[in-house]
Amino acid sequence: MIPNKVSPDQNQAPSNALREIRAAGLNHIGADVPQQCANDLASEMTAVANYNSAVKLAAEVGDNATREILEGILEDEDGHVNEIEEKLDQIKQMGVQHFLAIQAGE
Repeated sequence: MIPNKVSPDQNQAPSNALREIRAAGLNHIGADVPQQCANDLASEMTAVANYNSAVKLAAEVGDNATREILEGILEDEDGHVNEIEEKLDQIKQMGVQHFLAIQAGE
């Protein structure tokens, strides 16, 4: 049976979760698009560094299957870094308003 109404506890859960994320310092959204992209780039760069370390460790312990999986993930993360760097470059070259207008048209 699907309830027709959401309980007060369910309504509060997202707010509480967001407060916890903010308190833990995990919320790096940004006030505007350039800041959002810069924050995303910083997160992706951290992920790349972590995956590089994990690949190195997997190779050191001879876990080639895990190393190969991590290398695939690392390749994706490198792609994310490149995409964000391209967006930041476009914003710098054409301005945020023109960049957003182009994005909205896609």
